[in-house]
Amino acid sequence: MEKLTIYCFPFAGGNKYSYRGFIAHAPASLDFVPLEWPGRGARFKEPILNDLNAIVEDAFNNIKNQLDWNQPYAFYGHSMGATVGFLVAQKIVQSSLPKPLHLFFTGRSAPSVKRSKGHFHLLPKAQFIQKVRELGGMPEEILENSDLMDFVEPILRADFEALEKHDYQPAEPLDIPIDIVIGTKEDISIEQAFAWKKESTASVQIKQLDGDHFFIFNHSLHMMQFMTEKLKVTAYKANLK
Repeated sequence: MEKLTIYCFPFAGGNKYSYRGFIAHAPASLDFVPLEWPGRGARFKEPILNDLNAIVEDAFNNIKNQLDWNQPYAFYGHSMGATVGFLVAQKIVQSSLPKPLHLFFTGRSAPSVKRSKGHFHLLPKAQFIQKVRELGGMPEEILENSDLMDFVEPILRADFEALEKHDYQPAEPLDIPIDIVIGTKEDISIEQAFAWKKESTASVQIKQLDGDHFFIFNHSLHMMQFMTEKLKVTAYKANLK
């Protein structure tokens, strides 16, 4: 298999460094390209976006000119990143651009699943921080550091707002293989994961790994091996061997 790019979409509050564990275990055949939302990381001077459609548009604009019919690529996204990655894939197909070879999404129920949206982004500071603590993924030393939280909190609130205000819009199913991986201890049922099958006419497979919502941090090597093997099969079927 020739070198293949995987565009990585960060989870809520994440940035381009969120998947450094994956990148550390990536084989030479994979080129991980982590995306960055405005208002964080290298783009911290840009206004923070709190609208999911605007985030999707930003991600689409950042990669569309890099897409080449002769250069295979895939998407990976965790939680919010799965939602954004899926919507960007839809936009790419609708724009008649070269589509991803494969989609890998973790920690996210299917887009069509109606979940209690809540209004986490409106919670008072103490309750909001407690909610973030319950979700996991944020080191306690950051949660306990008021200066760091003053910087991180607006980003997290904007991401939660974007997700909580977004409404699912049914669309033509993609023709792209999708692999969904969820944690055994997170708030996503197998049925909610299997609902991803509505979103593609190609193979949609579900897998569970031990852990809570941020199980990926404990399974970086396994996830790399899993994606590498899946991509070998997909590339072979697409005559990209």
